[in-house]
Amino acid sequence: MRTIQRGRAGFEVADVGFRVANEGEFWDSFADGSWEPYTTRLLERLVAPGMRVMDIGAWRGPVTLTAAALGAEVHAFEPDPLAFKGLKLNVEANDTAFRSRVHLHNKAVTHDGRPIALFARYGFGDSGSSMLSRLQDTGGAVQVASTTFDAYVREQGFDRIDFVKMDIEGGEFFTLPAMRAALVQYRPILYLSTHGPLLVEYLEKQRARSGLVRRACRLLGIDPLARSRRAAVPLINDLVESLSVYPYVYSRDLVPVDPARIGSMMDELTEFVFSPRELGY
Repeated sequence: MRTIQRGRAGFEVADVGFRVANEGEFWDSFADGSWEPYTTRLLERLVAPGMRVMDIGAWRGPVTLTAAALGAEVHAFEPDPLAFKGLKLNVEANDTAFRSRVHLHNKAVTHDGRPIALFARYGFGDSGSSMLSRLQDTGGAVQVASTTFDAYVREQGFDRIDFVKMDIEGGEFFTLPAMRAALVQYRPILYLSTHGPLLVEYLEKQRARSGLVRRACRLLGIDPLARSRRAAVPLINDLVESLSVYPYVYSRDLVPVDPARIGSMMDELTEFVFSPRELGY
């Protein structure tokens, strides 16, 4: 079991190899293994020293910090201003060699690189902020900078990208299709969280259907989101098509997934691993 110990520069997550700047409920769950154990297992299996990792939607840094502790060079993107502040403090809590492997960017990755409105689910810093304005968002909005994946890798002059993690609360349906050319060129392993319900929620909000109408539909036994689910299908299909460059698809536990099932599985919050090579399980 991992434990959090007080260190000179903050709180040390023992047996992982990094420190965090402040102790809290999330890092307790990370330390005891209850936070996404499948994610930490994936990183420990697939990330090695010298790899180049891109963490898109880094939040406060569990993937960024773990990958850097495993010896990878990490390029992390987090547009939420409060989450980014925590991410930066957590990286800075570590030694110089560790910090030199991490490159932080307080911006989103989008399809066109333009500034966007970022919407908070309940409040900024809570890991639920998104470029999609959804029905249940109550935390306000803020303008943030963005870049495209292609523009960033060109600016950096990358000759390779080994691993990409993307978890952007529904924004993947708009951002990932624009990354297809880069995915074809670099063929990184892609660890993707998909948020089909948040996409439907966004589309329903665009229709501006009132909460009163939705409640009336439920009372009448009518699915108030049915039309928005149908409207989501082309966007889901675009995402699936953009990922067809990968011959191997796995669940988060590295169990093979039938590519024909991917679209239907995106109706729920789901994680996939896309790989240019067979990973086994």
